Amino acid sequence: MLTRWFSLFVLLSLPSLRAEVEVGPLFRDHLVLQRDQPITVWGVAAPGEGVRVTFEPHSVATTAGGDGRWRLQLPGRKASRSPQELVVEGTNRIVIRDVLVGDVWLCAGQSNMQMSVQHASHAEDEIAAAAHPLIREFKVAAQFATEPRDTVAGQWQVCSPTTVGSFSATAYFFARDLHRELDVPIGLVTSAYGNSPIASWRDATALAAEPVVTQWWSRQLAASPPPRPHRQPSVCFNGMIHPLIPFSLRGVLWYQGESDASETPHLASLYARQFQGLIGEWRRHFGRELPFFWVQLAGFGKSGARDWVGVRAAQSTALALPRTGQAIAIDVGDAANIHPKNKQAVGARLARLALNREYGIAREDSGPVLVRSQRSSEGTVQLHFRPAEELSSQGDLAAAFELAEADGRFQPVSLATVSGQTVTLRAPGLRLPVAVRYAWMPLPTGALFNRAGLPAAPFQADLSATPEAGR
Repeated sequence: MLTRWFSLFVLLSLPSLRAEVEVGPLFRDHLVLQRDQPITVWGVAAPGEGVRVTFEPHSVATTAGGDGRWRLQLPGRKASRSPQELVVEGTNRIVIRDVLVGDVWLCAGQSNMQMSVQHASHAEDEIAAAAHPLIREFKVAAQFATEPRDTVAGQWQVCSPTTVGSFSATAYFFARDLHRELDVPIGLVTSAYGNSPIASWRDATALAAEPVVTQWWSRQLAASPPPRPHRQPSVCFNGMIHPLIPFSLRGVLWYQGESDASETPHLASLYARQFQGLIGEWRRHFGRELPFFWVQLAGFGKSGARDWVGVRAAQSTALALPRTGQAIAIDVGDAANIHPKNKQAVGARLARLALNREYGIAREDSGPVLVRSQRSSEGTVQLHFRPAEELSSQGDLAAAFELAEADGRFQPVSLATVSGQTVTLRAPGLRLPVAVRYAWMPLPTGALFNRAGLPAAPFQADLSATPEAGR
């Protein structure tokens, strides 16, 4: 009797003992694969189980390791609009349908990247016109983890008037411009969560190597109450970026910084180190020097209670890294809304950066850039911008400029006039100004533009030198 019951137990247990092959979280129906790069596919299976992946005309096999993990690469492919199937076979068979090949961009950050099309300007018209089946978005579900995770929930959505309302607005408007220009499928992997500081998106090992940053966070974690789960170091990276590695990408879009600006100035001053660190970490994890484009913080607020200026300056320092670019959004901000609705402008400016710097399609992708300055005996200052710039302004341009004498105290100018490539400033009472700064405030009421309609980045400069500006 005992033997019979034991045999029945074994038979009933067999299905649970046989591990079926599984694939990484991005391999779902309506998938977009990155063109012109080896296609990495990975997952888990029973240790030693044979796994074959077929994406016609190629088929590659491998064996799961002792820990059950497997990974293989298929040859790179040219862009393709024709839907295909990607088939994964082990003890079971997985068929991923409606697979396209194009360009895939990882779109990450906090709530301004998370903000959906349905909350953007002219949402009703934008949604009605969004018949773009070659644009797809995979929205990574929120997951905060103290250790790196291998999987995360999410699915690919094909862009249509029915679905686009939930797409990231910044990512969608970027993809729309790219698709119009390149005529290839565009995949968006959106991994964003509101109110998340940059440290939550960083690799824990790299973060631990920065004592100044870790000491600050140790004090925060010891405080009562401790930070909310999504605000703790590395939890967004572990839960929402690590599961995506090593998927092949075209590049990264980043829209984050508001949470760090809302903290103490000391934390904002660490942002430059943290931001450059994050870019390097993500590039190492994804295995290539990914182009990395971000949105500088938009205009917001009327006071200096939040260190918007400090974080903007810190963001600009990352331009020293190769294959980077910064979209300026200071002119499309909102004094009362930290989530400005004009995401069309933000997406278009990111697209200009990508088209010009990565796709080799000539586009003006940055606003006016100061090249030299001079003072006159009449008490005026002339700022000369790049040749061929046709400058224009909006709002109260004078209110965006400040001048300082040797004591370092900046004072507003009374007059700012534009002529060709030159801005002339006048500040009564200043006898010998030695420094100038532009848009060095949370929300300027005026802005300077070039002929492409792109705003100048905030800058500060000695009047005998070129500025510290973000391009």
